[in-house]
Amino acid sequence: MGSIRRRFTAALLALASTGLALTVPLAATPAEAAWSNAGGLTRFQVCRAPAPTGHGWVVLAKVRKRAGSPDARAGMTVLHGREERQRWSSGWLPRHRAERGWVRSRRGPDVRLRVWQEAGDRDSPVGTALEVATYDLRSLRRCAA
Repeated sequence: MGSIRRRFTAALLALASTGLALTVPLAATPAEAAWSNAGGLTRFQVCRAPAPTGHGWVVLAKVRKRAGSPDARAGMTVLHGREERQRWSSGWLPRHRAERGWVRSRRGPDVRLRVWQEAGDRDSPVGTALEVATYDLRSLRRCAA
């Protein structure tokens, strides 16, 4: 329980300290960028911007549920080697609304971004379908200024 509380406190402090610095990059996410199709459940826009400290990247995502898909949610995780470092999740997506999120990452050869999406009936005991795509962080395009 203490470990969860410590992680939650650290996450809140990180969010508060970087929130103001990320306002400009979040607003700079290009609206005209093409939607990538990581799978049939959701549609993603992903780009990267330099971190405010200059020692890494901020990965920005915009995700929207595809028309006609069942309950869907999506997210992304930054991997350093095999270890998960940062994670963002959209929660269950409402119809016709896009959600934005971000994760932070250091630069390095072993840094990858995993984009995941899940769909199905969230109230069903049967479960949901999961799709995952992994990208090299260096291959992502930079966000427009």
